[in-house]
Amino acid sequence: ICVITVTNNLTRPLQSLTHAVEKLGQGDLSVNLNNIATNDEIGQLSQSFNKMTVELRKHVEELKKQYDARDAVENELRIARSIQSSLIPTTFPAFPEYEQFDLYAINAPASHVAGDFFDFFLLDSHRLFIVIADVSGKGIGPALLMAVSRTHIRNLAAKGEGPAAILSQLNNLLIQEREQPMFITVFVAEYNISDGQLCYANGGHVIPFLLNAEGDVQHFGEPTGTIVGMLEDAQYEQEEITLNQAETIVLYTDGILEARLVDGGFFG
Repeated sequence: ICVITVTNNLTRPLQSLTHAVEKLGQGDLSVNLNNIATNDEIGQLSQSFNKMTVELRKHVEELKKQYDARDAVENELRIARSIQSSLIPTTFPAFPEYEQFDLYAINAPASHVAGDFFDFFLLDSHRLFIVIADVSGKGIGPALLMAVSRTHIRNLAAKGEGPAAILSQLNNLLIQEREQPMFITVFVAEYNISDGQLCYANGGHVIPFLLNAEGDVQHFGEPTGTIVGMLEDAQYEQEEITLNQAETIVLYTDGILEARLVDGGFFG
């Protein structure tokens, strides 16, 4: 009887501990060992087990709060991305009634929202306005500056301002409105559909390419001024070229230049 009693007193706590560990392993964090009141090593182990489950529950609750907060932020970013996407033309062909030209554009941000953007719109029946720009940085701030810059450019173009004047006025507007030192590189151009003349101004943006009918590639559109939104009263010039039939201009942002191969090298 003594042996059985001692054995039960030894094995019953171990069985309870084993059962509790199994339940914990199955994900039940509410498990607790309240039926072991001994002061020996098994009792100390059960107390440590109870403390561990309490800490695990706290840790899981904290993680849940963090995941909920992250989901809320990601949901806001998705909404911001949706709003930003609505500001960028997505319908192609954009002007099917015009047979004199064709255009296509795509924006694929590295994160949910970014500062790169493009825009194009008709000023009248024979003039097309084209914009491509890159706001410094990534995230919500550059995305907001992108939306503001797009609005300013459209308003200035609607008033009849030329490419150089648009960059000069945009530069002053951004400096007046900025709360943080952010800038934008931007290429704006006014294309005459009738005669193929392209009048442009380049505010520190990457240099575009011109492809001729034979497939030869060359740079065109060197910067005609500095980055926009950084230096007060910065001056911008504008240049002109004539696009012949079957010639193509390629505009892009530095995301193309910064893309890397698997081994870390640049594409070139």
